[in-house]
Amino acid sequence: MQTTREFITPTLVLLLVIQGLVPLWVQLDFSRRQDYIRKVLCINRGNPEMKCNGKCYLKKRLIKTDQEQQKQQQSTTEHQIVGLVYVAPRNEELPEIGGALPPSRHPQAEEHPLEGTPVDITHPPNLLA
Repeated sequence: MQTTREFITPTLVLLLVIQGLVPLWVQLDFSRRQDYIRKVLCINRGNPEMKCNGKCYLKKRLIKTDQEQQKQQQSTTEHQIVGLVYVAPRNEELPEIGGALPPSRHPQAEEHPLEGTPVDITHPPNLLA
C-alpha cells in the first residue's frame, strides 16, 4: 500500500505541474519556430508594415490552449456527483430533513446482533499458538 502511495502522489503532482506549464510550452515552441511561423503560418505575412512576426499565431494558440483547459475543467466538474448518506446509529432517531419528514427509527434498532458476545477484549486472538 505504501509503495502505491509513493508512486501515485508524485505522479499526480507531476501531472498538475505539467498542466500548469502548457502555456509556457506554447510560448517556447513559438520562440523556437518563430521564423517558420512568421514566413508560413502568420495571417499577416502579406502585410510586413504590421510587424506581426507571427504574434497573431501565438495569440491564437494561447487562446485555444486556454479554451481547452477551461473545457476540460468544466467537463470534470460536470461529471462529479456528490452523494451524502446518513447512517443513523442504533436506537437513534433520524434527523428531520427540512421539517418535511417525520423522524423515523433505524429499521434494525430493536435487534442486537452482538447480544451475548463479550465486549471487553483485552488482547487480539493468538492464531499461531
